[in-house]
Amino acid sequence: DGYIQHHLRTGKQKIIGHGREVIGLRKNGEQFPMWLSVGVSENDELKLFVGSIVDITERKRAETEIRKLSLALEQSPNLAIITDLAGNITYVNSAFTAVTGYTREEVISQNPRILKSAETDPATHRKLWKTIIVGEVWRGEIQNQRKNGNAYWASVSISPLKNEDGEITHFISLQEDITIRKEAEAALITAKETAEAANVAKSEFLNVMSHELRTPLTVILGYTPVLSKIDNFPAAKKLRAELGKEPLDLKTISKLLDQLLRTFASLGGKMDGSGRHLLTLINDLLDLSKIEAGKMELQRTSLATGTIIESVCHDFSVKVKEKGITLTCQTDGKVVFVDEIRLRQILINLVGNAIKFTNEGEIRVSAEKIDNHVVFRIRDSGCGIPPDKLNAVFDRFRQVDSSSTRAAGGTGLGLAITKKLVELHGGNISVESEMDKGSTFSFTIPDSQIS
Repeated sequence: DGYIQHHLRTGKQKIIGHGREVIGLRKNGEQFPMWLSVGVSENDELKLFVGSIVDITERKRAETEIRKLSLALEQSPNLAIITDLAGNITYVNSAFTAVTGYTREEVISQNPRILKSAETDPATHRKLWKTIIVGEVWRGEIQNQRKNGNAYWASVSISPLKNEDGEITHFISLQEDITIRKEAEAALITAKETAEAANVAKSEFLNVMSHELRTPLTVILGYTPVLSKIDNFPAAKKLRAELGKEPLDLKTISKLLDQLLRTFASLGGKMDGSGRHLLTLINDLLDLSKIEAGKMELQRTSLATGTIIESVCHDFSVKVKEKGITLTCQTDGKVVFVDEIRLRQILINLVGNAIKFTNEGEIRVSAEKIDNHVVFRIRDSGCGIPPDKLNAVFDRFRQVDSSSTRAAGGTGLGLAITKKLVELHGGNISVESEMDKGSTFSFTIPDSQIS
């Protein structure tokens, strides 16, 4: 053998005394991996070389399998964590570091509880440990926490690892990051709840709208036949009879004529009020449709706040007097950059609502400049809004009371349109309320074109 001859000539050792892995050849021509080590001894100047061969085929096969499993674990898209019996981390794969933000050095010898989120029920972790320490597999979904504090959802499987004697030596946890799936599920649930709420709101709106439309139409159509048949009026019959007498009693005729005219005026007033109510409903629907289609265009000019507020308050003077409440206006006279018609619409909606829901006390309308905006406030001492309804008052078709027996009328479009008109101006609207003490609606409008 060349190695032995070389050693005899030079005294150098390559495989002698060291050993190495080489390829062996069986009698049948099959190659196999083996470990070859050669020892040397001297006796009476006689050198003896002893070769030791170990067939390592099974070991190599096992190493290959281990290497494959190790690569699979390392390259797996799922998080892999191996801990000892005490729960201390001994291994994590690349997916773990990518998802959690921790490096291997930061987590080795640490307990997996560093990932624990406050949102996860402690009972879940207790049940987990009770399962795996008796040799069983635990599966479930847990919300964990990344190094930066952000939460993520994981589908977890934890299994005990056992030696040849069946004793548990380690635990392995395989986790799939299901955050996107959970967010999608939550979004679907929210969308479903929103759709259901919208469906309920739509049904309530249609119920309210049918009532609101039917009431004025009933008034108009109910009085039309009466007006078309003048003989149905007692005063008209008496007047006709008086006109047929000789001589004419002008005093009686004047009295009957006045009575007839007042009856016509009363019916005409009711029909006019009902017609205006119908017009308001139709305008609200058209405005909302126009806003949502992006077709609403503002014609903005600089306008003194005092002028518009005093005008709106004056328009409601008769109504507040009828209800026995007080309506006051307060403004610093600052200029606002606004579409006058739409600002008037906003104020009419808000002041009108305040009057509708206030039976005693005061309504105060004010405006003041704060930074580059003018803040308008409408405070009332009315019934207030329930806390659970406060966030929905600006939603389309929503009303605090949408029942058929509600005390106040309306379709639920007014505040939704008001909010959109304020936002079209680049402002914001909000509400604060306390039951039985009143509400305050506040909205902002920029004071110049630049802002």
